[in-house]
Amino acid sequence: MKRRNPFYRYPVWSLLATLVLILPFVGLLRQLTINSQVEILLSGDQRNYQSYRKIKEVISTSLPIFVSMKVEDVFTPEGIQAIHDVSEAFHDMEGFLDAKSLTHSYKPVRSGMSFDMVPLATLDKLDPDTLEKLRDYCHQNPLVRNIMTATDNQHCIIWLTFNRVFSTQPQSRSRELTQFDQELHQRLKPFESQGIEFRVIGVPLVENEVYSTIIRDSRKFLILSLIGMVVVFGWAFRSLKAAILIGINLLLSLVVIALFFVGLRFELTVFNLILLPLLGVIHLTLLTHLYLAFLGEMQSGEADPIGRALEVVWRSSAFASLTTLVSFASLAFSPVDPVASFGKLGAIGVAILFFITFGPGLSVLCVAYRLPRLRPHPALPSGSSGSMWAERLVQWVSRRSRAILLGTLVATIGIIIGLTQVRTDVRIEEFLAKTSPTRQMMIEMNEVYGGMNILQISIDSGEKFGITSLDFLRYLNDLETQATGIEGITGIYSFAQVIAMMNQVWEKEKPGSLRIPDNGFTVTLFVSALQSQNFPFMATLCDQDLQTAQLIIRTRNMPSDRYLKLVNDLISLVKDKAPEGATVSAQATIKSLLEADRRILQSQTDTAGMTVVIVFLLLFLLWRSVTTSLISMVANILPVALVISLTGWLNIPLNSITIMVGAIAFGIAVDDSVHFLTYFREIKARYSGNIHLALTDAFHHKGRPIFFTSLLLIIIFLLLGLSSFPPIQHFGFLGATAFLSALISIFLVVPALVFQSRK
Repeated sequence: MKRRNPFYRYPVWSLLATLVLILPFVGLLRQLTINSQVEILLSGDQRNYQSYRKIKEVISTSLPIFVSMKVEDVFTPEGIQAIHDVSEAFHDMEGFLDAKSLTHSYKPVRSGMSFDMVPLATLDKLDPDTLEKLRDYCHQNPLVRNIMTATDNQHCIIWLTFNRVFSTQPQSRSRELTQFDQELHQRLKPFESQGIEFRVIGVPLVENEVYSTIIRDSRKFLILSLIGMVVVFGWAFRSLKAAILIGINLLLSLVVIALFFVGLRFELTVFNLILLPLLGVIHLTLLTHLYLAFLGEMQSGEADPIGRALEVVWRSSAFASLTTLVSFASLAFSPVDPVASFGKLGAIGVAILFFITFGPGLSVLCVAYRLPRLRPHPALPSGSSGSMWAERLVQWVSRRSRAILLGTLVATIGIIIGLTQVRTDVRIEEFLAKTSPTRQMMIEMNEVYGGMNILQISIDSGEKFGITSLDFLRYLNDLETQATGIEGITGIYSFAQVIAMMNQVWEKEKPGSLRIPDNGFTVTLFVSALQSQNFPFMATLCDQDLQTAQLIIRTRNMPSDRYLKLVNDLISLVKDKAPEGATVSAQATIKSLLEADRRILQSQTDTAGMTVVIVFLLLFLLWRSVTTSLISMVANILPVALVISLTGWLNIPLNSITIMVGAIAFGIAVDDSVHFLTYFREIKARYSGNIHLALTDAFHHKGRPIFFTSLLLIIIFLLLGLSSFPPIQHFGFLGATAFLSALISIFLVVPALVFQSRK
């Protein structure tokens, strides 16, 4: 291999050529951006994504901000005054358009043969009778209840709209969003001193929170990971020069990968935030094997330590990189878009890392070795002391190999039980920290205002103006009545509901007037009035031809299986009651909901299964031995299966990030067994098939790099566990557990399997 490698034969020229190719493009690194837009965050949560789309349909040309305020009692003079004052507090902000609240909204009232719009609440009429009527109206009116006021009489919503455009440049945009966020809260601060509680949510606020969190986490991770690498390298190499050379390689690889990502228009998001550090640590594992082999050859007095080290680690590193690449590539076939994108970019990154390690990175080592001042010193333990621990380990395992495998079998039973408890959860709030303002607001919306899940069912009457017929309106009204009794449903909105509300206005809100009119003429009058007033919800509840009605159902958060049962029961009800000629359509909705949760488990099964099969074939191609390949597979499948089962035991949900831990951990963890077993098979012939001596030699030469690469992986993944995003926390802790388990498996299970396979 070394004779065919130009980076080894002509290191100076190869390195110069690499730098000439890279340096002109370094300036493009500034184009690597962070995308924290809400659409990206919602891409894995179809329930809330549908709610977001509905809101955008109603107010597509403005920027909405929702302020939830809590007072002692909304329906008191003090409560109404507070709502009015808070609504007025934003009027002089840049781009302010409108404020909708209990004191800044209108309702229709009958005026002769037409309608007038009057304020819902005014400051000059706050007597007890008026406030009691207002309370009843807000509790009964479906377009006010849990939209403008909550049924607990303490919470209400102020809906602010702005015409505000923010910069597209990431840093400028972040600064502008931060200023906007601060200004909003500054307007609320005087009212907080009066004992009023506020929560605020809006697209720019969510985006700014996610962006700021990514930046903060990245800085923290960078500092702590550098400290961790210094400690590991200092312990592993005991050579500052070797550590510096590895740092140069790592910097080179990250620059090249970042340039590729810029060329592919790749953006950092909460879903792929872990990709760059993950690729970095994969590169460090390759470099650790190469440099420890190089230092070992220097210590033994080898005339060409680089060439010899290349011969020792090249083949195993190539197959190890290939198994890691396969683990990423399997994710590229996931039906979950963020996971598929992660897999494609990860596979490209691994290929680049391997090229740099045995390309320009090898040239760096060659140039440094030829310069005495830069040449690393072989500060490794002596051969005799280094092999003592290996011999003791092999003797200990040989005496207890059956007990080790029996314990592994018992652990497997616990793993299987845990796998049956695995659950999915793709709700957006699960991606945010418990202290996140956005998450707290979403929890409040769910608990106080009836939830944020929106389901839409389309009902086509079959003809123009068909939904205005009395039979169709009564059908919709009956659906509302029956669906209201279904547990979990907190709101239903339909065209018939609006007509019933108009009838209530027409009959001057007398008892029992919230109903469908008795004649078609009155319905036609109401429809004409609604069209002339350009009622904002009309476009959401029906089409322009009044042929198709949209039934909008609102629910609280609930487990996926329960939610899907509710949806199916509701659709069955809608179809069973449908008038002749009407068609019900909700397949797209059902499909998206099914994919939102069930495809997570399917993705886990498919990617893990694909990775296992392909990796086994690669290992068989490497060793041409079914037994050795099975030993490697068992030793690495069990730690990964353990980690997935832990998600069941610890109630950690699988989502668009945590589902990747299985395939990735397996693809990386199997690298150590590839290095170990490849060397073991090569060295076994020298000892005339003596398994004990061959294992001792293999642990002596491969134990150190395996230990330190595993330690590095564990540290980096533990640092990911310090992230502010719960899915990344789970990914980090699960990954660290997987690599710790894989390390134990290499040192105990693999030799135990080797001993038992020869009996």
